[in-house]
Amino acid sequence: DSRNILCSSLEKFSNYMLEKINNTGYYNKLGIKEFSEIKDIKLMLGTELEFWVRTPYDAINIDKLVLSQTLKEQYWKRTQGVVRTALEKSVEILNLYGFNVEMGHKEVGGVNNYISFDGAVENHIVEQLEIDWKYDEALKSADKEIIARILIKEIFRLYGLEVSFNAKPIIGVAGNGKHCHLSIILELKNGKKINL
Repeated sequence: DSRNILCSSLEKFSNYMLEKINNTGYYNKLGIKEFSEIKDIKLMLGTELEFWVRTPYDAINIDKLVLSQTLKEQYWKRTQGVVRTALEKSVEILNLYGFNVEMGHKEVGGVNNYISFDGAVENHIVEQLEIDWKYDEALKSADKEIIARILIKEIFRLYGLEVSFNAKPIIGVAGNGKHCHLSIILELKNGKKINL
């Protein structure tokens, strides 16, 4: 499975890097006197998870979405109403699970909602959001993403909204990216960490 492939890849990566550092003496350039001071090399991963939120069963107006995206109407705008509540609740719950969420915000996709004089929403909800959490070891980050997807879907469902993490859920408009920031950490036996 994909988790086993990741575990195997991380082990191969660590062994390869440690061998290169030892053979080239690169550790001396890092201020390390002996190779034996090195404990491990870890691949760290920071995830930015994008997803579309919409009112279930409502038709999506692709033309409005394309126009809104072209005009960059939605990017980093403040979320409102039930979407904001669900986003805030998702951040809150993810933090209870130890995610250390750094940001939850609107992404590029979506259309403006209009409220009539009687307070009714004139058109349905369709917005693209993103939640980012603090980097962690690659395997832990991958596990957290699976948990995050489940929690986010269930929390938004409680507020009557549907969530999609599919790469291209709506043809013709921005897809859901999952930006991953990578870094390599050299860990010493004394606990010190060096960002390579």
